[in-house]
Amino acid sequence: MEEEKRTIYIVVAILALVGVLFSCLAGALGGSLAGLLVARRQAEAAAERVLQSWGTLPVPELVPGPEGPVQVPPRGGMMPKMQGASIVEVVPGMPADAAGLMVGDVITAIDQTQINPQHLLVDVIREYKPGDRVTIHFWRANREESVQVKLGEYPDVPGKAYLGVKFQMLFGPGLQGPED
Repeated sequence: MEEEKRTIYIVVAILALVGVLFSCLAGALGGSLAGLLVARRQAEAAAERVLQSWGTLPVPELVPGPEGPVQVPPRGGMMPKMQGASIVEVVPGMPADAAGLMVGDVITAIDQTQINPQHLLVDVIREYKPGDRVTIHFWRANREESVQVKLGEYPDVPGKAYLGVKFQMLFGPGLQGPED
């Protein structure tokens, strides 16, 4: 009988120890998962705040320099929050050059289509044919301007409309636009 009691105490002690260890493990895993989910939610919120603030800072103007375009601080303070395509190069003799577009201009719309993540400059221009006339809306020196442009033909692809600029998109980090 004494032997039986001792065996029962040992079994109960082992089960209690296993229960405590299991509870510790479950608590550690549950706490880690909860911490991960909270951190992820906070990171998403922080990223959203950063992305919403893009375009609220002044956009430096790019001017020709001896070794390529040079950034010059903007004049006149803050620009309104905007999205668009900042021109980094105008191809000489092409429609953008003929229309007077310059390095540092920010194209915000073509006709009534806003340039944004859903409507990239390249994609909007592709909707037109060479010879089509479009109105380009852009910012220059903290003023909104517009100009009529007759699109040319892309030199390497016959039948494809061409504006004649190289650009960088302003609505996201590291997005570089191809030639258009």
